[in-house]
Amino acid sequence: MPFQHLYIFDHISKTAGTTLKFSYVPAAFDAAEALISDSLEQSISSLGREKAASLRFIGGHRAASLRSLFPKARWLTLVRDPVERAISVYLHACHHPEAWALIGREVKARGLSLKAFVEEDFFFRCGGEPGSVKNQQTRVLLGPGYDARILDDPRAVAEIIRSRFHLCGCTESFEKFLFLLHVTEGWPLVLFTNRLVRKERLTFQPDPEALAVIERFNRHDAILYNCVRAEFNRRLAAVWTAEVGRLWQAYISALRDYRAGACENEVAASVAFEDRLASMPS
Repeated sequence: MPFQHLYIFDHISKTAGTTLKFSYVPAAFDAAEALISDSLEQSISSLGREKAASLRFIGGHRAASLRSLFPKARWLTLVRDPVERAISVYLHACHHPEAWALIGREVKARGLSLKAFVEEDFFFRCGGEPGSVKNQQTRVLLGPGYDARILDDPRAVAEIIRSRFHLCGCTESFEKFLFLLHVTEGWPLVLFTNRLVRKERLTFQPDPEALAVIERFNRHDAILYNCVRAEFNRRLAAVWTAEVGRLWQAYISALRDYRAGACENEVAASVAFEDRLASMPS
């Protein structure tokens, strides 16, 4: 079904946004309907009014600058457990080629540990605000000038988030985030692979001092993450039925098969998935 709304995805680094933008969106949206950029205002202005009006998905870092341009857009974002996110930012800096050119070389030359990396907020200091590991998620969801006292009231936090975002999901439930968008917004269920999943995380063991530092600098993010997770689970439960559950099982099973390479190619996987859905009772 055609998309009825414009969706803007405010990408917080290391929350599965790269997978959304570069694996899911190209499979779900026509190329002319989607704009993905890390210079969003410039990209929008270069499109012209007519092409901009045809967009159905916009995604990138620092998307908040577009709020006044698209007042009727439906805003989306993802958050992640702040400890896992900080570790992921650090490993990204150490191992990803583009991040290496920006900061990775200095991280290695200085022998920066995870603890020191977080204490310095090294990615942020080098000009990469989306990579900040100090309550960055809270600044995106509540606004950069948020009042920290509001975090003592989870209901008030949830209300602010609802006023600013149509839907917030969690990295740990990424596929269910897309599934809920299918059920409530008509987003298609497509097969895709994950991006930027660091194999180094399987063997990296943060020490207790580093974990304590991450938690100390991300107290607000921890509260916000729990609020988002509770609200997301509430939204999901509100639409969950036996039929929805069967559809979810079919989808996640197809995704697992696809990612494991069980299907010979993408076309065969898509056909198998469509046949599976078609065989389900309406």
